[in-house]
Amino acid sequence: MGTSQPAVRQAVLDSGLQIASGSFLGSVTGLIDGRPWREQPITVQELPNLVSHLAAACFVIISYLSGMRPGE
Repeated sequence: MGTSQPAVRQAVLDSGLQIASGSFLGSVTGLIDGRPWREQPITVQELPNLVSHLAAACFVIISYLSGMRPGE
């Protein structure tokens, strides 16, 4: 939880409500073989890893389509 007010934090913890780990960014609606790609939304903690995978995939596709080699 990101609150700095101890009274508010304690009230939320005492409420008995489930608190999700991480901050959610939004829903993912992509499907793989007719099933959702993910069961939960993407969290802030997952972003660096996902961005790294996306950058690598973009590099591979652009290199392939342009005929470039990695050393050029």
